[in-house]
Amino acid sequence: MKILSLIQVTIQFSCIILLALMLKQLTVFGTTLVFFGTCIGVLAIWQMRKSKLSILPEVTTGATLIDTGLYSLIRHPMYLAVIIASTGLAVNSTNYLSIILLFILVVDLFFKVNREEKLLEKEFKQYPSYKQKTKKIIPWVY
Repeated sequence: MKILSLIQVTIQFSCIILLALMLKQLTVFGTTLVFFGTCIGVLAIWQMRKSKLSILPEVTTGATLIDTGLYSLIRHPMYLAVIIASTGLAVNSTNYLSIILLFILVVDLFFKVNREEKLLEKEFKQYPSYKQKTKKIIPWVY
């Protein structure tokens, strides 16, 4: 299944890179979203630093479940960060292709997060309990 993970990560990064390359103008709203998403992402990575961080959904050997900080509110703050920042890039791109790329990215992340959740449940016996206490991507909503 590592091939599927590599495909998902390739789609994810391809969409982000293409969105960044398509920038046409900088709007306050779009730039604010990019900044806010980037801040969430950096904080999520910093809080995950004690675990074995990977861009692939597979759980790495020796990984620990992080359930503090942002991870006490949502299980996947890095995905939220990518969605927010990429939305900002799409807003700054001002064309239909950017909306299509954003849609592809969000769909890809949806499938990736669902696969990751199944893998985390297999790896961590406390994961079902953690799932009941937190939302998946959007605090208090989803």
